[in-house]
Amino acid sequence: MFKKILGGIVLSSLVWVGIADAATLRNKAASQTKTEALWAAFDDNVDITGMQTAQSLTPDDSDGAGVNMITAGITSVDVGTVVNGVTDYIVLPSIASVPVGHTITIVCNAGGAFELRTPAASAEEINSEDCDGTKEYLCTDGNIIKVIKISSTIDWMAHEFTPIGAVVTAVVPD
Repeated sequence: MFKKILGGIVLSSLVWVGIADAATLRNKAASQTKTEALWAAFDDNVDITGMQTAQSLTPDDSDGAGVNMITAGITSVDVGTVVNGVTDYIVLPSIASVPVGHTITIVCNAGGAFELRTPAASAEEINSEDCDGTKEYLCTDGNIIKVIKISSTIDWMAHEFTPIGAVVTAVVPD
């Protein structure tokens, strides 16, 4: 009888993750991370409410999986040093790949400002603005940003806090 604790939730039915789905990890696509392979194996049949999954990213001026693109299911992102300057960006997961209410906490430790976008040519919005490259949400170094999926039609809502916990005036992407 195997048990695994995920974010404070005890799941006793994950024996298959350690045994049967070991094959999933061995046979994953070369371009796929272990997290992505397991996420696909779960096929959205597991409630991960409360599970904290983190990812470290480096903002860059072009899309790069595993570099500046947030993986579906991630709830916490630590942003590393900007590479080229304020035009560097990170990319949210596709709105269709996360459930309503999904929240991502972005910790801006980049050493400078960078931008937040939605996937290229997606027409997905942050704070009611299309942010797939036509506009971007400016992320201020040292701040914390919470991004929440409202719905598949309204998309993402972002709100930001300073290092002392003060709420930043609503940011309208430009």
